[in-house]
Amino acid sequence: MKMINTIKFIFLLGLFILRTTASAISLPEPSGIFIFPDRSWALSGDTVWFAVSGVSPPEGSGNVVHIHLENLSGEAVSRAMVLTSDGKGEGYLPVPDSLGSGVYWLRAYTGAMRKSADAVVWGKLIPVYHRFEEEVPALLYPPEMKSVRSDGPEGMELTVTSGEVAVRGEVSVQVTLPENAEKWIREMVISAGIAVPGEDTADRYYPSIPEMTLPEGEEEVVERDGFYIRGRVVPASGSPLPEQSLVLLSIPGAFPWFDYCLSDKNGHFRFRLNNAWGTANVYLRALGREGEELKAELTDNLIRTGSKAGSGIIQVADTSRQKFVKEMLEADFYKRLFSPEKQINGTAFDMKRTSDVAFYGIPDHRVIPSEYIHLPDFSEICRELLPAARFRKTDGQYSLRMLDDLERKYFDKSPLRLINGVPVFNDQLLFRLKSSDILSIDLIYQERVFGDLSFKGVMAITLNDNDMNWLSEEKNLSRFTIPCLQKPLPGGAYRYPEPPLDSHMPDLRRVFLFQRTGISGTQSFRFRVSDLKGTVLVKISGLTMDNQPISVTRKIVVK
Repeated sequence: MKMINTIKFIFLLGLFILRTTASAISLPEPSGIFIFPDRSWALSGDTVWFAVSGVSPPEGSGNVVHIHLENLSGEAVSRAMVLTSDGKGEGYLPVPDSLGSGVYWLRAYTGAMRKSADAVVWGKLIPVYHRFEEEVPALLYPPEMKSVRSDGPEGMELTVTSGEVAVRGEVSVQVTLPENAEKWIREMVISAGIAVPGEDTADRYYPSIPEMTLPEGEEEVVERDGFYIRGRVVPASGSPLPEQSLVLLSIPGAFPWFDYCLSDKNGHFRFRLNNAWGTANVYLRALGREGEELKAELTDNLIRTGSKAGSGIIQVADTSRQKFVKEMLEADFYKRLFSPEKQINGTAFDMKRTSDVAFYGIPDHRVIPSEYIHLPDFSEICRELLPAARFRKTDGQYSLRMLDDLERKYFDKSPLRLINGVPVFNDQLLFRLKSSDILSIDLIYQERVFGDLSFKGVMAITLNDNDMNWLSEEKNLSRFTIPCLQKPLPGGAYRYPEPPLDSHMPDLRRVFLFQRTGISGTQSFRFRVSDLKGTVLVKISGLTMDNQPISVTRKIVVK
């Protein structure tokens, strides 16, 4: 028989005076972005769901928030970008499966903080245990730091009708707010999950001052519905850097994306990707005005927080914590054995476009080689299937020319050659293509203008299975895997699915509830605990209109 616990949170807001714990040393006024995770500790391989909230952005500012899981040196080991609305957003952050045991930072910031002299990035500490750890290690915490925290409004009452529940028992939660609470509270999030013995249950936020990472002379631009890829052009060893270089960006796909820019005198460049979601494979190529050998590299586009490694406080787990962590590690092993977690499908690339036409326009002609007999090389393909194109070998080098449909003569320069949407400059690669390698060939017999660039015709080749092995032979063409905006995924039961009550399979969930709450009236929530015994922490976290963090907690013992 299920045991039902009712936890009633009654917020009496009165004058709403916060009890804030801070040091005698003055801290920055809480501002910026605060992050609310669904758990206060994690195992490697977990997925941490989160909500972010901050001051409503002014008109014309950005709506992209960067979320990092960082080591104590300030290096991001996992990151995401989410879109926000009225300063609020949510998403998920995978904890790398190979991540070692340690204490890590959860931080959130916006690009605008790079140019703000008084910007503050607020972070939370989260211990992570490697899931193949044989012994529970001592953890290194950062040196004593001053934090901002609050136990909640003055006069708030929090009552629990029963503090115990059986395994797989149901818990009901009721949140009651007085009238006009929305005038005092900006944000509230409710969560419930297994707690570490002796854990500090308060929400503590630690300030850090971001360091500028932009190239000298470059100003931060607004990140709204998109983000920027930044990099630099690097010349060959011993060669001078050209005053200005052309940098080409390509993203393959059914409708390939193409863009270009010119580097500054120091070789820096940037591209904007608007409404790009998931993970993109980006190809960059740099070209000197005089044909110089150049390479395009990406530069760090992250905010640095000035953290220092190598010092801190070593915390050795006591007997109860060692026992708890070992039990959780064992439970995680059996959970993966009996019910492997499905991969979160948020990495497939998607980019919203204003048109379903490739950047080079509608082709004049399309050829499908499979409709004809097999041809062994591109010379044969060009001669037999592409009568308006000329592919010849002169002095050991191949060259391609297209017919100018308007002038009725061949262009004097090579056309834009694309393989799977990526520009190609080595015609030797074309010669090796057999008709069985090619899905389609699009042809444009006119000069096309793209910004300041002009193309003497276009030949776009799409290979079967989008094979990209040919790239290894292209000089100075670099491929990068870029995390773009995170795709929104459903929440609620999707995150923590409860197995059927009569299931004979073990229920080894460690987090049971995480969602935003309303800011008025009475709200009810329910969840069922798992087969894991221990202490369940139920928490309301939030922000006031003054951007002061608040948290209220109660504990339930699962027996």
